Amino acid sequence: MPRDLHLLSRAATLLAPHVDLRWDRPRRRGATLISRAAIGAFSEAILQSVDPDPDSADPASGLSGWSRPLPGCRDPFPLRLWAFSPATDAPAWEALRHAIRLNLLMQAQIHLLLTRAPLGQSLSGLVLRDAAAARRALEPLAPHRLQGGDLATLLTALYRGAPRSGRQTVNQA
Repeated sequence: MPRDLHLLSRAATLLAPHVDLRWDRPRRRGATLISRAAIGAFSEAILQSVDPDPDSADPASGLSGWSRPLPGCRDPFPLRLWAFSPATDAPAWEALRHAIRLNLLMQAQIHLLLTRAPLGQSLSGLVLRDAAAARRALEPLAPHRLQGGDLATLLTALYRGAPRSGRQTVNQA
């Protein structure tokens, strides 16, 4: 099991720089700043920062991220990153976006290994910036040549032939 988790986290870490989640422009409502991104056809991710109130000891300020299902859908990859950071500046927002990409990449791999069900539209919001660079980044983990121009196809190709239990036959590079 630790080996499996190591491989999943390594693949997510190698892929994250090559993956984008397209966030809408943050909108302000009072002391709150909110941005959303479609994870796929079933759910969306939300980032929210709450400015600190200088006249209050209210600990509710800071940056949080979570996902929610779209109407009539079930959230296939739930995210709950409450109180991610007390900071609400641009570096904190970027760190939370990165944490969300890593989390989604980990959940997608687990989904593939446990169910073998296709990712299809559930992760269509995660877009590869450069598919060739992403394939090269994953080469040390793959026992075969990787194909695929989108994230779902690439992850499916990475775990093709891996037993359903999650045990993988990838190289220990």
